Amino acid sequence: MNPQIPVDYTEYTKQSFGKLCDKIYECYFSYYRTIPKELQKKLSIQNCKQKLLENLDKKIALHNSKTKLLAVQCYEKMLESSCKKFMMVSYAEPSCYSLRKENKSFLKNLAE
Repeated sequence: MNPQIPVDYTEYTKQSFGKLCDKIYECYFSYYRTIPKELQKKLSIQNCKQKLLENLDKKIALHNSKTKLLAVQCYEKMLESSCKKFMMVSYAEPSCYSLRKENKSFLKNLAE
């Protein structure tokens, strides 16, 4: 499969973030249950989704077609991965790695 940039990239991003939070919870639920209740509240799926959506329009405005395509490729690979490989994919998958590199400069611009 060769992912394309969706026409409504903002909506795609919102949906993908929600799915990624669900995947993180699914993959790490057994660990999640072992942490203190107070921390569990901070690390809830709802908080995950809320944090990812903060300043979303501002973040997306900084993306160009290259970074949008990298994001789509990275998100798809992460969502397709098994829980055993999820963390490795998020770190080592070439599109995710490239996206992290690109985002370093975006984060500087976002702070301005």
